[in-house]
This record gives sequence, structure tokens and C-alpha cells, in this order.
Amino acid sequence: MNTETGEIDTGRAEWDEDYRAKEQETKEQKTKGSLPNADPKHLATQSLGLGVAANPHNQLQPRTCVVAPQFRGRDNLPVNRSGPPSFSDNNGLFPRANERKANQATAWTTKKYAESKKSKQGWAEHPGLITTRKSNQIALDAVSNKYLGPVPENTDFRCTGYFGHCDPELIASQNVDKAWDPIRIACRVYISLDVEKKTITVEAETDDDCTTALGRIRITLFHAEANERTCRARYIVEPPTASTMRKEVLGVESGEISKDKLDRRVKLAGAWLGLKEMEEWKKMRKELIASNEKVFADHLRNAFINLCALNSSMRMRVQFGTIILKRYRAEMTNHGFTFEKFVNMMGQSRTGANFEKMVGGIELGFQLIKKIHERPDMFCPLDNMIGNLSDIKPKQSLIYRKCGNASYRLEADIDITTRGDEYQLGQNSLYKEDTALKKRLEVGFLSFNSKFHWALEIMTQEKLSSNSITIQCTAQQLLADAKVEHDIMGFPYPTLGHDRRLDGKDTANIHTMFQYKLMGTPYVVQILLSRGIGSDTTGYCGASMYSRNWDDHMGPEEGEICERWKLGSDLRVLFPPPQSSQPSASGGRVVDKHEGFRGFLSTVEKVQCFLSEAASAK
Repeated sequence: MNTETGEIDTGRAEWDEDYRAKEQETKEQKTKGSLPNADPKHLATQSLGLGVAANPHNQLQPRTCVVAPQFRGRDNLPVNRSGPPSFSDNNGLFPRANERKANQATAWTTKKYAESKKSKQGWAEHPGLITTRKSNQIALDAVSNKYLGPVPENTDFRCTGYFGHCDPELIASQNVDKAWDPIRIACRVYISLDVEKKTITVEAETDDDCTTALGRIRITLFHAEANERTCRARYIVEPPTASTMRKEVLGVESGEISKDKLDRRVKLAGAWLGLKEMEEWKKMRKELIASNEKVFADHLRNAFINLCALNSSMRMRVQFGTIILKRYRAEMTNHGFTFEKFVNMMGQSRTGANFEKMVGGIELGFQLIKKIHERPDMFCPLDNMIGNLSDIKPKQSLIYRKCGNASYRLEADIDITTRGDEYQLGQNSLYKEDTALKKRLEVGFLSFNSKFHWALEIMTQEKLSSNSITIQCTAQQLLADAKVEHDIMGFPYPTLGHDRRLDGKDTANIHTMFQYKLMGTPYVVQILLSRGIGSDTTGYCGASMYSRNWDDHMGPEEGEICERWKLGSDLRVLFPPPQSSQPSASGGRVVDKHEGFRGFLSTVEKVQCFLSEAASAK
């Protein structure tokens, strides 16, 4: 401000002098640029310099025209300029700073032009869009996956949450820790388990993330408890006889069934029992058998109560096969692991095992069928119109699994035409595989006196009311393209050979089932021959046992009303006592309500011994 005149000095006069000097310098540069020997790069630089000087936006704007970025309209958008900021950018203030910038315009534009030209020429050398996205995804995965690792040390988290009184064995048996991985990533928290204190700790950066994670952890534990009550496999060790009993149990590799070297089968080892020890074991064995029956019956009741609440189709079968241990105590593989320790280990939820239904190959299946035909005193045909066991014709079905975003399983009866050269679909049912209604309960009995173990398997599955036309057409096309072959017993079966392959992970198997009634009982013994259609698999043999009374009660089939709630309250519905012991109206002996259940266990043991001897026969 000029104190003598009292006027405000805006620097306008000084700016006018600078502008006239700059205009004269520009005219001289234009004259030089018109010379024939002028440098092309210099000409380009001068043209850019003129563009900056002649920029129509380099006009004074009043202060009232300044608009916040969020309120700018289309007409008020900022202008991208190739040169240095013009004088109007600061509304006429600080002209000396603009003077220094104007003097550097020529050098600045020359450098900018050279850099832009170089970047365009080298564009192909830069990473492309796919590479950039992949790099960004890797960076995002690294940020998310850091929560899957251990809790970093010496880190001060803003919030720590605790979930106490949890069951570490339940968490281990149900693999709950893997179910926490999505929670770790979504909520950005670290989750750890203290086995000794039985406490789950959650470390988070915010209170909301910690609270959300604790709520989701609670839900996973509820699901684990539900699966523990209904669907966790139980394994019961049948006590050996006194003549075969030994003091130790040894885990051996199961290479013929599983390729995993950690998988184990078990056998008795160690010293034999002495005379006194044998007498004591006979008494103890009776107590163990009675205890096993009670544990089995109680678990079966609880399982039926939980499973029958599901509005789904149910099926119960006795499967014969082999129990393969997957998760066990390390000392079981060495000598010194006592029989008592083994029984205790098999009763723990942490122990993991698989029941292998495959008892052998197709050849073993034919061997079992021939042995059954040699025992007309033990087996008879289901149909009274059939006289001899050798006259029984097998049932055949197609099991087609469609794998994709949603997985389905088609079970269809197949019938061969009268000409014998083509198969057609018969009655069929469609089930949804990946559904919450699909549950499987398995109670396995591990026996040391038999070649095969056995397990009671109860499956719930979602049966769809309407079949898929696409899946049915695919299944029918498979049968139409199949070639009819005959096995060593003269029975036909369809095959596609090795050239035809199914789409993706789809599978199709032909099940040939030989069914025989066990005389004096309501039970049916079934020998299954499974062959892959359109695959390189050689097939396998399976053996099972069931009662037609089970299928009548387990429904519900379409249009059928079934009171399944009675199955858990009274086991006599599924295991009725023998007809000869039913009390009459004139009076009779009191029937034990568990007699039918004990008769079922006795029948299973009888079939188990027969199959073991038949498979071991040369």
C-alpha cells in the first residue's frame, strides 16, 4: 500500500511492463523460427510456447468465480493445460512468481514434449492390463492372507475379544479352524485357540470387526455341535474272543486300499493271554459287549431324533468293508500301545477314520456270489416264484453324477430291451448333492476276528420333486451309445469303452446288484458290482445288508405320509422282535423290547463271518 497517496498497490503497472517485454521477446522468437535453418524440435517448442501465451483461459477472473470441486458443473470443470500455470490462476496476485515461471516456459515445454514422446514410444514395454490386474490381485491376496497366519508378535491391537468355555476336541474333530478362515479375511482379525484355557482369542483393529467376528465364531461352534450330535462317525471296538486276544494293538500301513502312507489299519500284537488272564477276559468281554450295545442304541436314538426333523429322504444300510484310520495317536504305530488305550482312542472325537466300502474287485464279487449259491440252507430268493439261487437275475441301475455350479445325482433303474442289444431308463430319482439336507451318520464296528468290519450308515438327502430333462437326456444318450457286454456268469451290462469321455468331472457307474434273503430273518444281503461307464476304472465289489421294513418307514416318498418321529423313540419300529416271541392274547412270556435289536446284531455278525470266510477261501 502506498502511504503517500493512500492507494493500494496491486502490482498492475509492474505486470504491464513485464507483459510488454515478454510480448516483444515472443515476436523475436517467431521471426527466428521462420528461418529455413531452424531446428524442428525448436519449432515445436516455439509453437507450444505460443499456445501457452495465447491460452484463452489466461484471463482475469473475479474471486467470486472460485467454486468448490464438489459443486463444479460441466462448464466449470478445471482445464488441463500443457504449459506452466497462467497468471489468472492466482487472480493477478504474486506477479513476480509468475515472471519466474514465464521465463522457464520454453525449457519446461521442451522437456515435457520430449518425455511425452518417449513414453508413447515405450508403451509396449509397459505391463499390460492383464498383468496389472494380476499384480493388483496378488497384492490384495497378500493383504488378506496375512490374517491366516500366526498372530504377529509385539503388535498392539486396538481391540481384543475372548470366547471362553469352548471344546478344543470338538474344534479339532469338526475342523472348525478351517471354517474360521473366511471370518479372518472378511473381518480382518486374527483368531487363535488356547487349548489349555479352552479360550478363543480375537485380535482386531476396530471394535466392530471384533464383535462381528465373535458372532460368526459362535455360529460356527453351533454348527459343529449339531454335526457332532448327528453326523460325526462313531467307532466301536468289538472285543476279541479269549483265544485270539492279545495285549497290544499295532497300526500297520494300508497300501492296498489307500495311497497315503499315513493311513493305518490295525491288528493285534504283543503277548498272548495266560490261562488266568483268559478267564478274566471272558468276564470282561461280556461287560464290554453289553456296554457297546447300550452306546450303539443310545447314539442311534439321538441320531434319529435329529435326522428325522429334516424334511428329506432317508436310507439306512449295513455296509461291510474296512475302517482306515486317518487321525490317530502317534504311539499306535509302535509296540507297547495297549488294547485299553486303543479302545479309549477310538472313542474320542479327535480320532478320524474313513470306512472303505470296497471289499475287493469284480472277481471277488463273483466269488462271494458263488459261495452264496452253495448255501441254500442260509439264503433263499426274494421272489417265491424262483426256485434256485442260481436262477436269480440281478437288478441294474445307472448312477449319474452331474458336477457343476450345482451337483446332482440321478439314480435310475435300467432295463435291457427284449432284443438284448440296448438299454433304456426305467424308474429314476434325482437328488441334490450340495445341500444342507444331505447328512450321513456312520457307526462303525471294528472287529479283530473277521476280515471285514461293518458300519451302520444312515443317509439323508434332498430328493427333487421333478427331474431335470437335460440330465435325463444325457443319461439316456449314454445308454444309447453303450455297447452290451456279458460277464463271466453270462449277465449283460452296458459299457462305453475307453474312447468315450464324460464332460468335466461328471461320472457314471453301472450298478449290478444280486439280492438274497437271509432265511429266518427280515434282512436282505446284497452283493454289488460297480463298473464305471466311459472311464478307465476296473470296478469294485461291495457287500451290504438291509431290511425292506427300513425303506417303508424312512421315506417320505412322493405322496406318502410317514411318521418318522417314532424311529428315535422306539427302536422296535426298525428292529422288530422275532414273530415266534410275540405275546398272544391268551397270555405269553414278556418280550424284551431290545430283543429285536440284539437279533439284528447277531444277524450282522453271522453275515460278517460268512463273507469273511467266503473271501478268504481259495
